[in-house]
Amino acid sequence: MNEFLTLICDAIEHMNIGGFTKLRELEPELKRQYDVLDQQIQWDCLAGVAETTKQNGKFQMLLFSYLLSALRDEKVEYFIENMLIEENIPLLSRINTIRQLWKAVFSSPMVTDEKRHYIIQNSIYIDLVTQIRKELNMKLQYVPFAQRNKKRVVLMIEPLLGEAHAPTQKMTNIYCWLQKLGYEVCVYATNMNQIEISEYWNWYNSLVDVCCYPETGKFELKLLGVHIKGYNLNYTEENYFEELKKAIHDIKEYNPAFILTVGDSNILADLCGDFTTVCAMACVNQPAQTASSVIVRYFRCTEEENRKYLEWTRPDQKIFEMVCVDELNANVESGVDRKDFGIAEDKFVILIAGNRLDTEVTEEVKRVFQMILEQNEVLFVFIGNCPKLENELAKEADHYRFFGAVNDFKGIMRIGNLFLNPPRQGGGTGAFYAVENDVPVLTLPDCDVAQVGEAFTCEKLWNMPDIVNRYIHDAAFMEQQKENCRKSAAAIYGVDSLGNIKNFCKELQEYIIENENNREG
Repeated sequence: MNEFLTLICDAIEHMNIGGFTKLRELEPELKRQYDVLDQQIQWDCLAGVAETTKQNGKFQMLLFSYLLSALRDEKVEYFIENMLIEENIPLLSRINTIRQLWKAVFSSPMVTDEKRHYIIQNSIYIDLVTQIRKELNMKLQYVPFAQRNKKRVVLMIEPLLGEAHAPTQKMTNIYCWLQKLGYEVCVYATNMNQIEISEYWNWYNSLVDVCCYPETGKFELKLLGVHIKGYNLNYTEENYFEELKKAIHDIKEYNPAFILTVGDSNILADLCGDFTTVCAMACVNQPAQTASSVIVRYFRCTEEENRKYLEWTRPDQKIFEMVCVDELNANVESGVDRKDFGIAEDKFVILIAGNRLDTEVTEEVKRVFQMILEQNEVLFVFIGNCPKLENELAKEADHYRFFGAVNDFKGIMRIGNLFLNPPRQGGGTGAFYAVENDVPVLTLPDCDVAQVGEAFTCEKLWNMPDIVNRYIHDAAFMEQQKENCRKSAAAIYGVDSLGNIKNFCKELQEYIIENENNREG
């Protein structure tokens, strides 16, 4: 214990003088010393550190964000949640902090009681929305559905990025389908980039949203061939609350039938819930963090995923199905072939694809790669930019190849024998493209990639080397899994997206009117 606490003191010293390089160097030893402690002593140590630093809320949060990065233990997450509940830092800092917490857990998954943390953090988020509402002090009257413009819909996204960004792609497809159904659609895109920059030093390894559209104001642009109209709002630290006020006023004047958020939490949308219906749709296989009472799910659910939605959501929330599969995407078809990359036809190629592989390919995952290589001569091919990982594995170029971002994401799957998914959320698009190309998937359950089917899941990360070995040496098993690919692809793409969205709009209208009638009664 003394060794661990001494390292904490060293970390505090480096923080005080801005020695962030030294902090990174301390992380492995800090985790080693922490892991040898028993559970109760770990709790006691963290509680002591929290008590010692509680007089300076911002520094305390910075320190615990560092410990979250170094220790990857959910106990630290509990302490951060408690700090957010205790309100020792300003409101805008708390808004940024909970977003940074979500990003940290999403980009570097760890073993946690996901349901419990979701419920705690949803409660914290709703409290933040309530406090913002008090700060704004706007008297917003609910607009009955009969008085709304029933042919207008607002789509909200935070942030709006390029065509390869999954939520932006999903939003563009929904925009197109709603237009086909006769709706006038307005996109309201918000971005926290400037606030995240101003709060950068209050969270260790802050993740800052990319800002593709630096101008605040009306926009017209073409995404995936679709002409998109809307408004872009880049929040600033100085005028955040005034910017929210103006946006709420503008949306109220637009008077849509409903608002649909694409992606995770959206504070502006939840504030608009005072006067209209807000529907929250996450792009991963768990409910969005929202104060809204309407949850939308765009993918077919397994029994386990449905149970998660039912158990995690609040009693006041209703779940709507709106199953749709993107028809428009950023993929550029090409005749991808192994020989273009100098890969032999008899080489067994394992594909790993994603935009966050630098954090998702952890030391545990790399050990699994090594176990696979000890059993068989395979080639790992990484799709997506991951300079840190590429640098770490540079000395083993015979076993690891890095292709970076590719234009033909779907086509590149043809060079693989297997699509391996590290523990994470996201990654569903790559898995869909894999099964479409008869490339089996290997993934843990309870993640987005597992939507391709139970036939492609395994219980634990450590089971993967033996399953890879079976793919290589058991031809009948490989053929059976390719048949499962064809079944999976047929189920994924055999969807009437336009019809399902039409049904969703009809069911939502009925739900809104029924609620209004019950309220009056």
